[in-house]
Amino acid sequence: MSKSSHTLKVTKGSTTYTCDLYTTTAEAKVYNSAYLPVTVDGTNLYAALYPTTYSQVFYDDYGTPVHIEKGGTEYVLATKSLIRLGITAVSNETITVTAGGASWTSGNKYFPYGTTWTATVAGATGYNAGSLTPSSSGTLTNANVTVTAGAASLKTYTLKLNATTHQTITLKYKNRNAANTGFEAEVTKTSTSSAQSFTVRHGTTWTATIAGATGWTAGALTPGSSGTVTAATTVSAGSATYKTFTLKLNATSHQTITLKYKNKKSDGTFASEVTKTSTSSAQSFTVGYGTTWTASLAAATGYTKGTLSGSSGTVTAATTVSATAATAITPKITFTWTADGWTPTATITYTNTSGSSATATKPSSVTIKYNTTIKITDTKNSYRYYLKITQGSTYKTAIHSKESWTSGALTANTTFKIVGYYDEYEGSSGEGSGGEGSGGE
Repeated sequence: MSKSSHTLKVTKGSTTYTCDLYTTTAEAKVYNSAYLPVTVDGTNLYAALYPTTYSQVFYDDYGTPVHIEKGGTEYVLATKSLIRLGITAVSNETITVTAGGASWTSGNKYFPYGTTWTATVAGATGYNAGSLTPSSSGTLTNANVTVTAGAASLKTYTLKLNATTHQTITLKYKNRNAANTGFEAEVTKTSTSSAQSFTVRHGTTWTATIAGATGWTAGALTPGSSGTVTAATTVSAGSATYKTFTLKLNATSHQTITLKYKNKKSDGTFASEVTKTSTSSAQSFTVGYGTTWTASLAAATGYTKGTLSGSSGTVTAATTVSATAATAITPKITFTWTADGWTPTATITYTNTSGSSATATKPSSVTIKYNTTIKITDTKNSYRYYLKITQGSTYKTAIHSKESWTSGALTANTTFKIVGYYDEYEGSSGEGSGGEGSGGE
């Protein structure tokens, strides 16, 4: 079954037409149902016939002047048997056929017996093409050929969720359904210490969020926080970083804060304890999340300490250790004035809380600067009239005739008892001739 080596020649005028002959009727009548039998050397061969109703292009390319009537239909003797080469389109893919120097993607074309052809198929965006039928190439012989392909299918890709440490990526995706008409139910995955891979279809949508573990700041997501899968996709993140904060030790006056802390490192261990004491300027230290600290407060001499903002803690945010202001100790000196023969009076000289010298006459009390003295001065010029001075329960001295007595440095509240004492003996002998008179006071 093939084209014969014999041909049929037809001459009209100066033009000769050479008609191919075929060994079977099927080869001669592929495109139509008519043929012309020809016997050569006892062998039956067949020439192609085409109805005169065919397009003029057939006659221009393959017709001869010979017209034959057969079965009531007028035919033209053809130089070649034409075979139809066509395409049956399939959704979501493009079939391209090439033959006789032409390429096309839909419809039919006609070529002579023996023409070779090739075909390719390409899926639409996101699709895998089906397999070509009858094949991807061939030669036109005894039958029309229609090239088609199996159904296209959505492409699948790997959606990968990378491993993470000290942070968690939450990946949610909706896999495109096989019919490409919608989505399957949403799937949620969280990152672990190992990478995870999922097979999804073209057009799958996804979102991602990231959260750092306690004490850690999460890295940035790659390729972002959402997307549509059109190729292999990996969702990952930059490295998490261990959080650090400022541990601040505020300035203090007249008191000292002692701060001790153990810096927590990213590997979970603690550095050696560090001790810092407050000064007249604030101090700041950079420490890791989870750093532990303790604080104590001691007042300077002459002051009462304030109150600490806290005595211990764990750093989970910027932290300031401080204290309320220290207050100066200002001893209150109380005086009791008692008559034992005469009503006493005296002046008290002292340093007030502002540090200035002050004088009071027979006060009930004065408030003095810490660690200063008081001076008691008798104001009566007489040997008979004494001032007996007692501090608390301790007798100190007796003075008269405008004498003065100065206490030791005073650092706490105390009471001075001053008694006006009259000495008759001193009065009769000491003032008889030149004193203040015998009458006394």
